[in-house]
Amino acid sequence: MLIILTLLLHHNLTMSCIEDIIIALQLHCLREGFKKNSLYKFRKFFRLNQTEIIKHFYCKFCTRELRTINDECPSCPRKKNSYFVQLPIVNQLKEMYMRNEFFEKLQWRFRRSVPSEGVITDIYDGQLYQAWVNNGFLSDPRNISFSWYTDGIPVFKSSKISIWPVYLTINELPFNERKKRENTLLLGYWFDDKKPHMNFLIYKFRQELEQIFEGIKINLPDNNNIIVRGIVLMGICDLPAKSECLNFIQFNGDFGCPSCLCKGERVPILPKGFVHVYPYNDQLQLRTSQQSVEYANLATSDHPIMGVKGHSVFSKIMPDFIKGIGIDRMHCADGGVIKKILMLLSDVKYRNKVFSLYPVLDAVNDRLIAIKPPKFVHRMPRSIADLIHWKASKLKMFCFYYSVPIFEGIMRVDYFEHFLRLIIALSILSSDFITEHMMEISKDLLHRFVREFQLLYGIEFCSINLHQLLHLPDCVRNLGPLWAYTCYEYEDINGQLLKLIHGTSHIDSQIAQSQHQFIKMRRFIELLQEDDVRNFCLRRKKQVKILEQVFEHCYSVGVYKKLEVVSDVVLDALQRTGLLRNNISLYQYFRLLKHNKLYVAEMYKHNLQTQSSLVQYRDNGEVGFGIIDYFIKLFHCNCVQDICNCVSQHYAIIREIVNWEMFVAQGNQFTYTSESFLHKCSETNRIKVIPVESFINLCIFIKLRNQAYFAIPINKEELE
Repeated sequence: MLIILTLLLHHNLTMSCIEDIIIALQLHCLREGFKKNSLYKFRKFFRLNQTEIIKHFYCKFCTRELRTINDECPSCPRKKNSYFVQLPIVNQLKEMYMRNEFFEKLQWRFRRSVPSEGVITDIYDGQLYQAWVNNGFLSDPRNISFSWYTDGIPVFKSSKISIWPVYLTINELPFNERKKRENTLLLGYWFDDKKPHMNFLIYKFRQELEQIFEGIKINLPDNNNIIVRGIVLMGICDLPAKSECLNFIQFNGDFGCPSCLCKGERVPILPKGFVHVYPYNDQLQLRTSQQSVEYANLATSDHPIMGVKGHSVFSKIMPDFIKGIGIDRMHCADGGVIKKILMLLSDVKYRNKVFSLYPVLDAVNDRLIAIKPPKFVHRMPRSIADLIHWKASKLKMFCFYYSVPIFEGIMRVDYFEHFLRLIIALSILSSDFITEHMMEISKDLLHRFVREFQLLYGIEFCSINLHQLLHLPDCVRNLGPLWAYTCYEYEDINGQLLKLIHGTSHIDSQIAQSQHQFIKMRRFIELLQEDDVRNFCLRRKKQVKILEQVFEHCYSVGVYKKLEVVSDVVLDALQRTGLLRNNISLYQYFRLLKHNKLYVAEMYKHNLQTQSSLVQYRDNGEVGFGIIDYFIKLFHCNCVQDICNCVSQHYAIIREIVNWEMFVAQGNQFTYTSESFLHKCSETNRIKVIPVESFINLCIFIKLRNQAYFAIPINKEELE
């Protein structure tokens, strides 16, 4: 039954398709061995018809609340009513806590290692979270905090209908679990051809959120009961949605920045029209929650005060609704400033500007297309001519790893140095750990970048995204590293949500049922023993042919081949490491799967479009880099019996890479290098034998015509 439910959820099958699958199984299996042999029994087994949803009705024209769908709005002459859906999250939480290890995972914040006091490594080290640790609420291991997200998702190509889901994630879960779909709470969703009235929408969730803040009784798998309290601490969304949530004017109006009281300017653009821009200002007056509430007391929607149109319901459910709503790097930097710069450099209408790279665009594209990323990068580089089709994840890869090698020697020196300041500043704020000194350096680099952008490119391109770069260091200080609260994972969940919709009827119940199915399925799976059925339901398919487990989370892949002839340089390397002894047996293979990253040796013949052979490793306490030629399985056998029980060891034959130069960014006060993530390098013929246990990271190797580079992932949490 779990296998069928897994098919339903992961392939988004219709119930009629599930019915056909059950009938097919019934025809091929003994009836006595297959009890749930109808769609009715299948749905009853998982209680798929008992999804509790609450509908809130309203008038589509004035959003006045109504009791039923047939009520007439006294203010509007035309009758056209609609509703949005609320899914009680207390029930969703209780279902999650019934899993065997869920409560234990929530204690990860107490077990994690922090390099030293004052270093920011996750949400827990931000000032906002620490304030609630210090007051005792989040120092209690039973209590939790939430992050929210909302955005519109277009449903049908032939209409303007969109869904606005409101998600909650539990901050106390480890990052790799935090935004998984089965761990994400769905508060509810707005379904209409108009944007939601956020105060009306979120206010309906307030009562249940206050109930959780006061405390709810939770049953654990061991039958113990605990009282769990939770608080909505932070949130993330794009700029248009943020203005709606805060009840501020949009970013293209006066005082449109949600973080500060910068008014902006209206400047003319050619051939006609105006654009609202934000010139550089080094004295930013930051908004506060108390100040925003005071402005809301005086404001109306027609007469906003300092950009505030009125009260926001988030001021009632969040302790600090200004600091708590973060700046999303995906929209601000990756899909904002980086995309804007690429557009300015490549668009034909700017070909006469001094910054334009249009005359040398073919050279830029040749370099870009020549890059072979590792296999964990799902989107291959493509021409800048297709910039409009680039996804945000591709822009992120370009930002941190491709852009600097591509632009070096092509972009004019002053523009290249200016661009480098942005890349290094963003890499600092997206690191695994960030010190106060690093934040000051990034602030210095970003201020110089924004100030010079206005001079190099023109004031008409000083958008709100460029201005928001100045607020990123404060955002990290309050909420943690930029990777901890991006919209990437939520956008992925949105994509999964769309796939659930079959046809145009009963969309609300389709989404609600699927949410409960996903949360329930995880607990059912945990009741199974470790076998193929459990692995199938957990989607633990490696996509490669596993040979054997080398150690935990590490597997050899492909086939072993007896290595009869070994080159002199490899024999010398084995001799130096003390591995060359009598009765040695060597077997060669070309792929290794470690922590879900596939390392592929250079000698693997089928690896054409990607390159996953550059590895960062630790050797005798020092960090080194090299290209994997092949892997060996080695053991010394002195057995006289036919059955051999000798323990094998796994090594990589590596050609050493020498890193000889880093990039340097000069701010107003500080200088910082690209040492942590980007180096120029050269290949050598020196061979090393490195245990696969010593691998630290799979790196990105960029080999252009006259120069080679390697890039280290900027943090351990973001795979792509």
